[in-house]
Amino acid sequence: MKKYSRFFYLFPIILIFCLQISKADYLTDEKREFFLLTENYLFNDKFSQADSLVTLFTDNSPDDPGGYMMKASMMLSNSSDKEENIYGESFLKILDSIYIFTEQKLKNCDDTTAAWMYLFRGHARIYHSLYEARFGSGFSALKLAYKAKGNYENGLKRYKLYDLYMGLGGFHYWKSVKAGLLRTIGLFSNDKKKGIEELYLARDSSVISCYSSLNALIWIWMNEKKYDSSITACEELLGYFPDGKLFRWALAKSYLDIGNYPKAIEQYKYLREKLSQEPGNYYNLIECDYNLYLLYKKSKNELEIDKIVELFFKYDDKIPESIRDRQKDKIKKFEKLQ
Repeated sequence: MKKYSRFFYLFPIILIFCLQISKADYLTDEKREFFLLTENYLFNDKFSQADSLVTLFTDNSPDDPGGYMMKASMMLSNSSDKEENIYGESFLKILDSIYIFTEQKLKNCDDTTAAWMYLFRGHARIYHSLYEARFGSGFSALKLAYKAKGNYENGLKRYKLYDLYMGLGGFHYWKSVKAGLLRTIGLFSNDKKKGIEELYLARDSSVISCYSSLNALIWIWMNEKKYDSSITACEELLGYFPDGKLFRWALAKSYLDIGNYPKAIEQYKYLREKLSQEPGNYYNLIECDYNLYLLYKKSKNELEIDKIVELFFKYDDKIPESIRDRQKDKIKKFEKLQ
């Protein structure tokens, strides 16, 4: 017994040390700060600052998929804000980097790290799905969405990372909504309630996805016509991210749909002022002006209708053909009003 006594007393310490290593989490305090600061820049429409921060991160950690995940988030956010395919194939190459580096990490990592890797893989699939839905094949978009679902589920099998529920919640809700007749006749299950519950879990308990989950709920509440909830959430998020347009679009639409025209006009006028400071964002400028036209028409304000039509024709000749084609119905309406 004496021969092994020293090891016997050291064994509990060694065991504790080994357990600590096995529970090592991918997300350090520094990485969490990086994710949240990048999110703050994106929700405040500060895309160049977000890009600089992401570039610094990837330069210092070139094999960390988290950096490429936030790079893809920046690209998607900026493209969505401008309503243009700004990055093209470069966006898809960043998604490829996420797949490559997460696959490498998954070969030998602890369960919590694996959950993060599956989160990144799932988000990359969703981003690719959105890209395909807009610029490619609808069938490919659907396949990618189902692959994303599988990644989120695989992550939860390894560790209960609540951020994964954001991806699952969005998938379950919108899959059920878009299924339409197929859901009605029983070919697709109705998982809307499940999806909303999962998004609540992510909003309340996720590590870096609380605000993104609340944003996802806003668009669901609007689809469900629960405008009090969407308005409250928009105002909450604008308290954190006052410079961003994303939540103001939802807030303006919510006020429009409930018939609060003065509040809707206030938000669309704010958006128009922001858009006038961003040369080239013609798709959204048309969107904003058209909604203001509708609101002034509902309010029977002929003077303001004339003003908004006049503002439209100040940039009409600058609208690119690609945007003109996508917004042709609204442009035709303005031309009839001239």
